Amino acid sequence: MPFCTRSALSTAETIISPPNVAHQSSLCSLMGMSDSYNHAQISSDNQIVINDEHTDRPKIKSSTFCKVLRIVAGLAPPAPKSLVKGKDRAPTRRPPVWAESRQELCEALPYYRSFQSGLYMYKKVAYGYLLEAFPAPRDIWADNGRVIISHGGGQCICPKLPDGTQGPPTLQADQSPLDARVETLLLAAERRTPLVLIAGEGYGQLPWKLDCAYVVLGWYWISYTWAEAEPVGKGVMPPRDRDYFHRYKIRFDWVNNQGEPWWDCESQIPLNLGTSPKNTPATTDLQTPGCADTLEEGSSISLGAAARLTIPVAPLRSTREFSGCLDYFEDRAMYYAAENCGEWPGDKEMTSCLPTITDQTEEPSIHLYDTFVCPNCHEKTPLIYKEGQICVKPSCPAFFLLRTTCGLFPIPPGFTLTFNPPFLLLRPTPNSLANLPYDLIPPTLDENILERTECKADLGGRTLWKGWVCTDCERANCRYRWEVWECRHCGNLFAPLNLNTNMPLSGLSLDFPPFMGDAMTMHTGRIMMLSSMKNIAIAYDLPDAGTVYHVISHDRRAADKLFHDYQVEAAGGFYFQRRALKANTVKGALLAQHFAVNSGVPYKYNVDTLSVPFDQSPSCVMAALNLISSGTSDVLKVDTRFNEILSVIYREGQKMGWHDDGEPGLGPVVASLCLGSPADISFRSKANRANGTFGAEVALSFTLSHGDIMIVQGRDIQKQYHHRAMPYGLRIAATARMISDS
Repeated sequence: MPFCTRSALSTAETIISPPNVAHQSSLCSLMGMSDSYNHAQISSDNQIVINDEHTDRPKIKSSTFCKVLRIVAGLAPPAPKSLVKGKDRAPTRRPPVWAESRQELCEALPYYRSFQSGLYMYKKVAYGYLLEAFPAPRDIWADNGRVIISHGGGQCICPKLPDGTQGPPTLQADQSPLDARVETLLLAAERRTPLVLIAGEGYGQLPWKLDCAYVVLGWYWISYTWAEAEPVGKGVMPPRDRDYFHRYKIRFDWVNNQGEPWWDCESQIPLNLGTSPKNTPATTDLQTPGCADTLEEGSSISLGAAARLTIPVAPLRSTREFSGCLDYFEDRAMYYAAENCGEWPGDKEMTSCLPTITDQTEEPSIHLYDTFVCPNCHEKTPLIYKEGQICVKPSCPAFFLLRTTCGLFPIPPGFTLTFNPPFLLLRPTPNSLANLPYDLIPPTLDENILERTECKADLGGRTLWKGWVCTDCERANCRYRWEVWECRHCGNLFAPLNLNTNMPLSGLSLDFPPFMGDAMTMHTGRIMMLSSMKNIAIAYDLPDAGTVYHVISHDRRAADKLFHDYQVEAAGGFYFQRRALKANTVKGALLAQHFAVNSGVPYKYNVDTLSVPFDQSPSCVMAALNLISSGTSDVLKVDTRFNEILSVIYREGQKMGWHDDGEPGLGPVVASLCLGSPADISFRSKANRANGTFGAEVALSFTLSHGDIMIVQGRDIQKQYHHRAMPYGLRIAATARMISDS
């Protein structure tokens, strides 16, 4: 059965008391089941099955049993399902923040950095919750969005059906308080911690059609959580003793202190205009925390009085005395005393103002609802459903059973449960949430902070490649241009890099010990002395594939100049950009981590990189190509004529993951120059699907330092190996190739 191990319906009735025989006979006769009703079982395929011993007998549809069960329970037929109204009606006021891709949310909003999960959490603290696809039964948008009922995360799949098609989303296992995401939401309910809700265009309960991919709704708090029994879906293995799973439901209530919801306010500013007020009712009353982080020196572009240029978001900071992270305390009294842990789920430390229950006289949330006492577990439970008193305690023997005049019955698949109207009313916001932690729109810095000299050290850091929320149109943006922040919607530009301010080599950590070929497997090493360049080259043979040369630079003056010139060119033009990956698994465009420009013959790899001819390329690129060519010729003793060079800039935290340079027509030699911070270069054998070996061990690793050149000789290396680059900070890599038309 879908709802209990008490497989016979009569067994379910005996949980409280033996059923009335007359009532039972009446129900049986209504369903045409005669005495075999005592062995009836509701199957997961929406049919009632007589005990397996009688499989030759006819099956009874679950829909038929649902109708009879409603009659026995004295319930009216369910109201016909109505389509969500107002799908063509858009709000007249713009949301505080909106975005066109998941990456824009994650890079611009400190309270939502989850590329895969709907819940963004850190150290058991919930910060943001995304309402998107994968709905659950009885998810609802009530009281015009002031009350939202959703579900806990995890354990959800789209199973493959016997006919080979993909089934609808369903649970594959119980959601448990021991699951990290469920536990975090339960703790948020217990601590009354507010979190930000975000809606995506795939959220079916939204009563209007979004003109974008995502919108920030506002602050909510979790007023109640409970468990439901969800039938096992087709193609899913049921638990051993039952064929239903536990699904946790989460009720979010609007935090009244932030004003009225932005979608419920009248305004003359439509959603799709390029300018709008800087504040909305959802953010006007919030206190914007101060920010102590700094950005690189630069100057703003003047776009007229209408364009107020500011500097993009840095990690949030606040001076209010709330904890930035809450660990799980066994002593419940400690929930009421927040400590300054100081960590934010970002790159730098902050003092967050995470609200906790500070008034111990406040009653638990269950007292906000009409309740009943379950006769079986003697626990108070809210009157959640219109159909009757249904206990939602998984430990109760009457868990999710419907009370009727014949006793308790499991709720079959397809049985319509509706929420009790009083249960859907907005609940008063707790006094502990009088002050919200931070504004929905991440703070911006005053442009005068660019004049501070200490921010020069952050030029290669994470701050200058984070996203930001445009101050003109409120769109969350990724930083896709190296030299300036630009809004992809309205074109707002600000904080361009100063051409005269570059990261000096002295600001980088260049003194890393030379890590030369750990030689885990399959290669041999030999040292070569290059007399003409006074450099040392170490050669590593990858058997049956080719050779990798590590040319250790002796004279770095040319590399020093190139490192400076590259930064000047990048700050002065549009060459270096983060471009979209050709294939990704998240919604919307997914930009590569690095900033790149390709020169010469177009290079087709997994990023759609901007390509310019040699005669239109920056002079530093051509100088790098000459240095690489001469170094390669000195090692291989042949004249190498590269016709393409890919220049990539990495800021702190950026990297190039496992990949190969297996472009059709690629020549046998690929050479790369390292400028700036060192990087660990690794090679590993490609996954051999035929042998079922995945995630092969690293075959070769070494550290490429400033001025060093790596030469990869042999086409089979690209066929048999992946490689990656893991920089230690600001790094520029120039990689040259010979690519033929064939």
